[in-house]
Amino acid sequence: MMTTQEAKQYLNQYRDVGRVIQRLTERRSRLSALLTDVSPKSDVGSSNGVRTDRVGEIVSALVDLDAEIDAQFVYKAKIGKEIVDVIDMIDDAPIRRILYLRYLACATYDAIARDVGYSRRHVLRLHGTALQTVAQLLSKMSL
Repeated sequence: MMTTQEAKQYLNQYRDVGRVIQRLTERRSRLSALLTDVSPKSDVGSSNGVRTDRVGEIVSALVDLDAEIDAQFVYKAKIGKEIVDVIDMIDDAPIRRILYLRYLACATYDAIARDVGYSRRHVLRLHGTALQTVAQLLSKMSL
């Protein structure tokens, strides 16, 4: 039987890959900014006689980062679809809504409470119930 903590980790995959994409995108922005600081002619040689192509290195790194970002977006779409499919198996509409907001919209508990019209405490109780339900569903699916 899957635990509620494992169910939470499963659901958090969507948010986690979003954070990875954000870090990669920030890294890409920093590399792009370097291109404006590097002159192609100023990097042709070095003091030890070895020729370098700093612009080429940066462009190559950007191409690699773009490919990695694209792969992460594909993974995010795949895991998002999988999580939606699991959440959609739950009959209770308020619990489904809480799971969507928490794990796909990455909303805080306070924002969820405002959205669904419940107290934060009640949202936390329903969230606990939701995690138990997801754990049961995932356990059944892995059989």
